[in-house]
Amino acid sequence: MARIFWVILALVYFGLFIAAFPAGYTARLVICEGDNCLGSSLTAEEVDALEDLGLSHQFYAGFFTVLEVLLLTWAATGLIIFLRRSGDWIGLLVSMALIAIGINGLSDNVNLLIRQIPAFAPLFNLLEAVGFALMILVIFGFPDGRFVPSWTRYVAIPLVVVALADPLLALVLPRLESTSGSIAALSALLIGFAVGAIAQIQRFRNHSNLEQRQQTKWVIFGFLVLLLVALIWTFTIVLFPPSPGPGRLYFNLISLPILLLLLLALPITMTLSILRYRLFDIDIVIKRTVVYGALTIVILIIYFVTVLALQSTFRALTGQGDQLAIVASTLLIAALFNPLRRRIQTAVNRRFFRGDYDAAQALSSFAESVQDEVDIDRMQAALLTTVEETMQPGHVSLWLKESSMRPNPER
Repeated sequence: MARIFWVILALVYFGLFIAAFPAGYTARLVICEGDNCLGSSLTAEEVDALEDLGLSHQFYAGFFTVLEVLLLTWAATGLIIFLRRSGDWIGLLVSMALIAIGINGLSDNVNLLIRQIPAFAPLFNLLEAVGFALMILVIFGFPDGRFVPSWTRYVAIPLVVVALADPLLALVLPRLESTSGSIAALSALLIGFAVGAIAQIQRFRNHSNLEQRQQTKWVIFGFLVLLLVALIWTFTIVLFPPSPGPGRLYFNLISLPILLLLLLALPITMTLSILRYRLFDIDIVIKRTVVYGALTIVILIIYFVTVLALQSTFRALTGQGDQLAIVASTLLIAALFNPLRRRIQTAVNRRFFRGDYDAAQALSSFAESVQDEVDIDRMQAALLTTVEETMQPGHVSLWLKESSMRPNPER
């Protein structure tokens, strides 16, 4: 029964997604004015700038309409999970949540369709809220479908009710004017993210086995990428909203495709977590992401500060310092790259991967201590100590294959 309901709901979402393509294309062909220019719609000035690039308005509308095909990655991963893991309810929840959010909640085409037929807005809001509600259950029930710790059910269920209540009332009572449905559902989802993160940390530390911990790492990695993208995008749009004009056109042409690509992180990591979590070493992925992400931020800060400082200095000395400042800053960044990377790598290992860092340090110390060692007893003792420090076994012994009757050291 659950699978039949899943198939029906999935068909509704896919039907809505397909129906939104013509609406998205025609809406983007309409030239907007002033505050009515939302999303990827263009003003007359932006259309002229687009033609200066050798691109037509029709190409622009078609490109951004078809670009949302990338969101089908969410649906495809949901379908794969359904086919492979539809026997347990967490598989059903994850798969439907990916479909609902991917091809409904993130689709600009669907939003443009809603504007054209506002009478169906309550239904669209309900479908969006269903995706948010399912994701709340996924956050608290992942990876085995149980509410662990037990208190999480008393948080998850009220949040689901909040997410669904307003859209349901607006659908059942058409005369009830409600514009807060999406806001309530989104707020419930954000609260679910925050509380769910605490619950997942507690589950990870106290209740999860090794397999579940690997799965959780993958999903947390995907959520962190999604959260980082959302924060950067919101920060950019809210604090520095591009005004209608050529600048906004160039911003859309570059940023929107990149945004859609980055949004694929969550469905991909969820798929790897549930189906093939052993495919890659997530610790290596997380470690390198943290290291190079921090390195990028530090380098950008140093670069901009250096450029500004050198520009002021060179202008005071020569009157023309822009090019010299850029060249000098670039050379400085090239010289600092490897030292910064090593320092950040060490700091990350010490802070987040202490066990790996200690093991590497112990092995390095052992290699240095035995390279000139000639006493076999001291070498055996050093080897046993290194094994104890790196692997921390309950018992360790060393056997040497030799003709003498030397006693075997044992601990």
